[in-house]
Amino acid sequence: MNYKIDDIIKDVKLRQKFFPCQELGLADEICDAFEFFIDALISAHKSVNTILSYYYDLKTFFDFLKENYQRVQEINQINTIMISRFYKYLETTKQNSHISIKRKKLALRLFFEYMLEQNILYTGKNPMPKEGIIRSKNTSYNKTRTYLDEEEVNYFMNELLKERRMDLYKYRNISMFALMINAGLRISEVLNIDIKDIKNLFENKMLTIMGKGSKERIIPLSDIYIENTYLKYIKIYFDHRIKLDIDEDAFFISKNKRRVTSRNLQNITKNYREKLNLDKKITPHKLRHTFATSLIKKDIDIRKVQELLGHSSISTTQIYTHINNKDLEETLNKTINENKKQ
Repeated sequence: MNYKIDDIIKDVKLRQKFFPCQELGLADEICDAFEFFIDALISAHKSVNTILSYYYDLKTFFDFLKENYQRVQEINQINTIMISRFYKYLETTKQNSHISIKRKKLALRLFFEYMLEQNILYTGKNPMPKEGIIRSKNTSYNKTRTYLDEEEVNYFMNELLKERRMDLYKYRNISMFALMINAGLRISEVLNIDIKDIKNLFENKMLTIMGKGSKERIIPLSDIYIENTYLKYIKIYFDHRIKLDIDEDAFFISKNKRRVTSRNLQNITKNYREKLNLDKKITPHKLRHTFATSLIKKDIDIRKVQELLGHSSISTTQIYTHINNKDLEETLNKTINENKKQ
């Protein structure tokens, strides 16, 4: 079942299932503060995926705290040095990307600001480190590594196809990746697809999905496009999927016969990345980047790219235009080098 925030609000057991703050083994006061923050997000009608993102980012921090600072039993004991060491832990031990670390920083900042607002952080001071004096060199990180080139995509997908098993889950994984690589879907958009959506795709040559902010988006996918991309494997998975006798509308099913979760997909991607020993750290989001970048490289109008990606603002889409500029720069530099040889 695809749960909405109203389902979480109405059902306490469902809330505990999605956000089990009390089961994390945290100190009582920290646990209560964490749960209080999550309840505030639920009351504010944030989307389930948004709240889950905050939950797991904060859980990572509190797990770090529990492991390294056993003496910390309440929010007011957390200081700037602890948080700074957490950042270092994310960068070195966890090897999180710049984007992932930035997201966790945002979650922490919002959490502590709310604690201050509610007078739970009675010190009156936000322990978040200030970053204005010493700038991180990651602020201008190399964005060209946020996507895969055509050769890398083909290697990744072909290795998946080489798996000897010919079952439901092989083609499920390939189909999920294909929807990000060849249709530019977000993780949540892929996982929220129902069987009826795929039937509609086959009948009407268009995929209707529910994007961010519950905005409906239609992606036209012709037979020609499907047959000439990795999307063609969706038909094989579909044939496997409709044979399952389960009361579940979800198209992508986990081994426990429930809808695949974001965490499931992240783990599936990680397992393949490690198994194939890939140089680039492939993530589901980078596969969506790959789709966007391929369109920009083919000089597709940026407004059309914006519509296909479901961006509400053109400025979000414009981050991909640096790829073309980088290609042009490399082409010019190559020309200069060739001229020097003559």
